[in-house]
Amino acid sequence: FGRPLTDADLTQRSGWYFDFPATGERSIITAGLVGDLVKISTLIPASSGAVGSCAAAGGSGKSYELNVDTGNGTSRISTVGLLGESLLLDILGATSYTTSTTTGRRIKTTVSQNIDVGSTGVSASTTTTTTFVTGRLSWRQINNYLDLKNN
Repeated sequence: FGRPLTDADLTQRSGWYFDFPATGERSIITAGLVGDLVKISTLIPASSGAVGSCAAAGGSGKSYELNVDTGNGTSRISTVGLLGESLLLDILGATSYTTSTTTGRRIKTTVSQNIDVGSTGVSASTTTTTTFVTGRLSWRQINNYLDLKNN
């Protein structure tokens, strides 16, 4: 935690920050969240005056995945030019549940497809598998159940 006292104070930063490795690389798109993974798409513009820098393929981008629990992450170069916002879609046929325990708790596993949209096309890239605890998480006695039900 910390907050700079002035805009010129560079010793403290607030919130999340990430220094992108490529020159001119920037994130201008909202990050996506799937389970405990944050997905960030960035733009890497072509250098000024480069041949074709104003064309659809004039630059590239990277896609980053960061696990918010561990801080570990991965990145990959865009195959569709300048990246737009990634689409994160759950594959409904791949969703599965474990058998419920005696208390009603079970594990739900979902698979999400990451679709990259860029200046030169669309590509279905990676899938992400996430697990959640679902079902009854605890027992609680409701003493006035009938009163609540009848009102």
